[in-house]
Amino acid sequence: MLPETDATAIHKIFEELGPTARLCIEYASDPEQLRDYEGELDDEISNITMGKLEELIKESTRLTMDAVSHKICLISCRDPKNMRSTPLVSPITDSIKSRLSNQLRNLQQAEWIRLFKQLERVPGARATAGIVYEAQAQYLLQQGRCLEISRLQALSQRVSVDIQLSETLEYMDDELESLESNVFYVPEKTNKSALDSFILLGDILYIFQMTIKPIHDINRGLIDSADRHNFPLRAKWRFVFIIPPNLVLKVPKPWKLELRSLSLYSAVAPVEMAQSR
Repeated sequence: MLPETDATAIHKIFEELGPTARLCIEYASDPEQLRDYEGELDDEISNITMGKLEELIKESTRLTMDAVSHKICLISCRDPKNMRSTPLVSPITDSIKSRLSNQLRNLQQAEWIRLFKQLERVPGARATAGIVYEAQAQYLLQQGRCLEISRLQALSQRVSVDIQLSETLEYMDDELESLESNVFYVPEKTNKSALDSFILLGDILYIFQMTIKPIHDINRGLIDSADRHNFPLRAKWRFVFIIPPNLVLKVPKPWKLELRSLSLYSAVAPVEMAQSR
């Protein structure tokens, strides 16, 4: 007989830690085990290095996963109808992806570039390569890059955005009550929010989403985060996808009606740009 559990707790575990029965059923009904698991996960993410990440991906694609990779990686098949198709390795949740990306900010610029190019050559590891790209793109934005952004709906409409930062602030979801202009906000390294970075320039809020995928949704937690952080009116939002060169990005229509009128833009940030700074 299954233990009694709180549906809200199960949903939170599913979204933040992963879609496994042991987590969502057994640990959801045992707070002590859940705390131990979360503590172990925090330690493993905080100790991730370039070498450890490379080894983790390599072993996962060989389906020889250990206790660490089980907490961080999700293995799927390229062809869901063929169990022998190439295994794909990706972060087990958007929250884990965000926390890994933040941890990788500790790497040197040359390490980002080498690791990104290394992972791109590993079959099935493109999703993890995206984590490295996100960490590097965050760095470039924090350096005050002047972005040329274009509307996805009309590529001929270009806007130049000169990012002049007063500071970079790592925030926790329950501590950020208001926004200040010219502050670059990034989630704190242990933050469980899946929301990427953002900055208020004048009265316009630029929300950044880094991706190397050809298809990418608007972040599902955007509306909830906006309510928590007292974002300006939605008409003042500019959602900017930061993408590598030669990527044709498609954005599915958001299922949330509140997001369908959002102004969407894209900006190109090559991997090698970090070396020029």
